[in-house]
Amino acid sequence: MEPYGQYLLSCYNAVLNMLGNEIYPIGGLMTAIALFALVMGALINAHIFGTFISIFETYNRRAQKF
Repeated sequence: MEPYGQYLLSCYNAVLNMLGNEIYPIGGLMTAIALFALVMGALINAHIFGTFISIFETYNRRAQKF
């Protein structure tokens, strides 16, 4: 395994545990790509939930004014 392979694999496993998937890449490049995809998926998921919360909060403010 390359010098940063174990570190890359441990970061990948940490993100994978947060998201609850079971994908295991076979090489360093595949691990890096999978880690990037998982982090981007987590960011997109957080953005979607944040947008929903912002929309609901806006509707809540409007309802309280009346």
